[in-house]
Amino acid sequence: LGISHTVVYYLPTFILSLILSVLNIGLLKIALDTARGYDIRFQDLFYGFKHHPDRAILAQGVILLLTYLCIPGSGLCIYGYRQKSVTLLLAGTAVLCVGLVIYLILSLMFSQTMFFLTDYIDIEAIQALKESVRIMRGKKGKLFYLQLSFIGIYLLGAIACGIGLLWVIPYMQVTMANFYRKITGEI
Repeated sequence: LGISHTVVYYLPTFILSLILSVLNIGLLKIALDTARGYDIRFQDLFYGFKHHPDRAILAQGVILLLTYLCIPGSGLCIYGYRQKSVTLLLAGTAVLCVGLVIYLILSLMFSQTMFFLTDYIDIEAIQALKESVRIMRGKKGKLFYLQLSFIGIYLLGAIACGIGLLWVIPYMQVTMANFYRKITGEI
């Protein structure tokens, strides 16, 4: 694939992800309220649109840019495959593996950013990113293990053509909300 195909794929994905980040704030509000035992309302779904959506968009944009920078090896792999160059293919695979490890670490570091934006309406996007990095020091392994524990239940939820995911995904979100509450000292 050429550069134009790559741009045509990644640009709309990037823009859609930014828009969905605002909706995600509402989903996280519902998960946090459920974890805290508060009543939830349908209008909470749009909480992010009412409370500075620019913060969610900026935070998600920074996270996406950092994560996109971690995956240059895929292009090198494709180029090596097209050129039938084993050396380029192996180099691309090595760069891709390193990039995926860096991506995993970054995603764990920034995993609590949206929770901070949901919980504190006055916090700026960059401050939420910094708080997420700060609070995740020494806790990335716990979160990684927690996320791995969801694999079995996620697969079970997907077996029935995804219908089971209607229960599994909210369970996962409330569990992640409780993880956030625990590492912030709320519980």
